[in-house]
Amino acid sequence: MHTTLGSRATIMLALLLLSPPALAEPLPIRLNVVIHDDVPEAMHERLESDYFAPWVREMQRITDRRIDIRFNRDTPGISDLDYRIDDRRRLVYILGGYNEDYWANRGSAEVNRRIDKTLLLVADSYLPDDPSQPERVGEAELKGPAGWASVKTFSAVGHELGHMFGATHENAEVLFNGWFCESYTYPARLSLRSNCYRYSDKNREAIAAYLSEAP
Repeated sequence: MHTTLGSRATIMLALLLLSPPALAEPLPIRLNVVIHDDVPEAMHERLESDYFAPWVREMQRITDRRIDIRFNRDTPGISDLDYRIDDRRRLVYILGGYNEDYWANRGSAEVNRRIDKTLLLVADSYLPDDPSQPERVGEAELKGPAGWASVKTFSAVGHELGHMFGATHENAEVLFNGWFCESYTYPARLSLRSNCYRYSDKNREAIAAYLSEAP
């Protein structure tokens, strides 16, 4: 059968009209990491590889979103913030407000708190006055926009970021990968166990569900 140029063009147009529209790529996760002034400069070059690369690999197993991490230092009011203040709610409030301002000042028409986050990376920890309370190497509200984590332990970054993306203590587990290891967000650190550098299956599902509601 002979097909004319015009009929071929008509067939191509029909196929295009019948083809489903290409799905828009989901927006990336944007993480603003502020390096506190008390983190030794000698550590700066290793921060991404030692503390964030394992978390990025784990998140790439959970979501198909790109992950954009920006490291910042010398940020007055934040990189010199007293993260040991007694008013813990005020600390979270300050970091949350800074997160909003940071992304808004970078041309974001609308800051999306599900994917636009801030983490303050510090050298030390917070010791509550109450001796019955454990040392804190990080804090973040569940599904909150900002938090802080200490470099005193390699798991603190993934732990606090996990909370910010919907992972909980209750869903964390001790797993076995040749030795007993703690998944991210496991509440009680035991030095005899290693770090899994992954979330439990339930927390992976929680993070995926949380991100499914972002554009």
